Amino acid sequence: MHSRLRMTMLRRLIIASPLALAAVLTGCEPPEPATTWADVAPLLAAADTDPALRAPLVTRGAQQFRQLGCTTCHRFNQGMAAGPALGGLIGQRVALLRPPAATADGTRADRLPPARWDEVEPVIDRPYLYESITRPRAALVKGYEAGTQMSWFGWLPAGDVAALIAYLESQPGPGTAAGGPRR
Repeated sequence: MHSRLRMTMLRRLIIASPLALAAVLTGCEPPEPATTWADVAPLLAAADTDPALRAPLVTRGAQQFRQLGCTTCHRFNQGMAAGPALGGLIGQRVALLRPPAATADGTRADRLPPARWDEVEPVIDRPYLYESITRPRAALVKGYEAGTQMSWFGWLPAGDVAALIAYLESQPGPGTAAGGPRR
């Protein structure tokens, strides 16, 4: 079973990677994500109401997190990493840079360098985690915009995105205890 999961992931990467690479090389944004938040939200809601669904979803998310290489750049504490720490995110404010809605000179806002993006400080919630996984260039964590770019995982099916979100929710931040979803 484990090798079948690995082969499935490998096939998905082989199919999606050239699409994302071609989009980057041609100056285009990656294609729209394969799933929408409306596909993912009910899976998380079901896991919230049924503990028998929650534990396997978190376990699957932990496997996805490792298999997709997320541990290369992310940690759950404040340790040094190429990407921001992910522990204890839900309910926290984070400084983000987002492309402006429009530019005065007509330049496509998503083509502007992050230094010209708008700074916002939203509270991290599930829809933000969904967006970060499926559209990583939609917002950048301030301080991580130069020289780093998260891989595009918009090709993941809804169940895998829900599993990653459930896993991220289960991770404690520095000085907090492990637990279930923190919203």
